[in-house]
Amino acid sequence: MLPARAAPALLAATLLASPALAASDFSTAIEGIELRPEVGTGIYGYEATGNVGATSIGLRDFDRRRILLWDGRADLTLGAVANEHPFAMLYGAQATGEAEGGLRLSPQRALSAYASVGLGASLSAVTQSGVPFDGGATVNSLDGLGGVLGSADVRLGFGGSYLKERRSLLFELQPLAEIDSAEANQPALGLFGGALHARYDVLDRFVALGDLSYALAPPRGDAALGIESSTSRWILSGEALQRWGRFFLGLGLSVSRAETVVAYSGGTSFPTVAPILSRLYLLVGFWP
Repeated sequence: MLPARAAPALLAATLLASPALAASDFSTAIEGIELRPEVGTGIYGYEATGNVGATSIGLRDFDRRRILLWDGRADLTLGAVANEHPFAMLYGAQATGEAEGGLRLSPQRALSAYASVGLGASLSAVTQSGVPFDGGATVNSLDGLGGVLGSADVRLGFGGSYLKERRSLLFELQPLAEIDSAEANQPALGLFGGALHARYDVLDRFVALGDLSYALAPPRGDAALGIESSTSRWILSGEALQRWGRFFLGLGLSVSRAETVVAYSGGTSFPTVAPILSRLYLLVGFWP
């Protein structure tokens, strides 16, 4: 499956990007071993997990014209999920990676038009205690919490770049295309949409980024049942990281919601809106 193969390779590239690119005019790199306690809510109820792994986030510019930025993370996960009771134990691993190459069209100026191409991938292998990772389609998505799932996306970016000696600000409108692996209640999906993205970096010290996206899958028909269904999804996310010497501290939030509309050949349609999925996490880390 393409997402599952792409995520580890992309993550490795993002985690290794900073030492491989030594010559630059502006750089921010916050990376190391991290502990990330997280709480979340969704159709499954409530979630609390502890995640331990490695993270790397950074930005480099070259001759004030070319920009490379990355954001990668890999974690081992252990925690619990519950609706009312009893609690179910969770364990597994997760990895995400994003990389973007951009071009400042007026490099001699602090404020310049900006164009970019970005790639992203994610892989999640999380399951309940006593349930194998290959437990089958009935437990593949754990009602939106985890399972063996993957995704990959490509984005184009058009916007602006403000670059000074110690600060960088990027703001973009991004058309996007995404592939999501199959879940328990839906087949693999190809989604198309757009995103608003902003990122602010302070020289080798601070990173803040935010993203608001909306994507829609083309309608899928079932001639035997006489129905056509379409799925849409929006995601709002943000993260901020601050470094002090070898230590760094961060805070992140993600909120998303999906809607599926089933239309019958007679003209009647029924929308199904899933509960909001939310994640709030604290990140504490150090460079050993």
